[in-house]
Amino acid sequence: MTVSTQDLYTARYFGPFRIATELKQEQFDMELNEPTIRDLIDNIIQKHPELESSFFVNGKLNNNVNIVINGEDVRSKQELSTKISPHDRITFFKGVGGG
Repeated sequence: MTVSTQDLYTARYFGPFRIATELKQEQFDMELNEPTIRDLIDNIIQKHPELESSFFVNGKLNNNVNIVINGEDVRSKQELSTKISPHDRITFFKGVGGG
């Protein structure tokens, strides 16, 4: 079976996500009608189960996780229900705090 590049969604990783996956970016084939950022995260966790605790705390998106789609934080959109397309620039990184 040949995968069309139109079905591939690219996740770009920084910080702990890059360390855990040992990748700068990774592509996922999601043949869904209207995939969401949650669908992509589920695919990432399926491939990298150790990242589940980085993404979620008590079933909710970790406050320290930043997910940016085309320059916009998903929290300013529909959070995990935000719809994505194969052409979106989707970036995952952890927030940095300190004083």
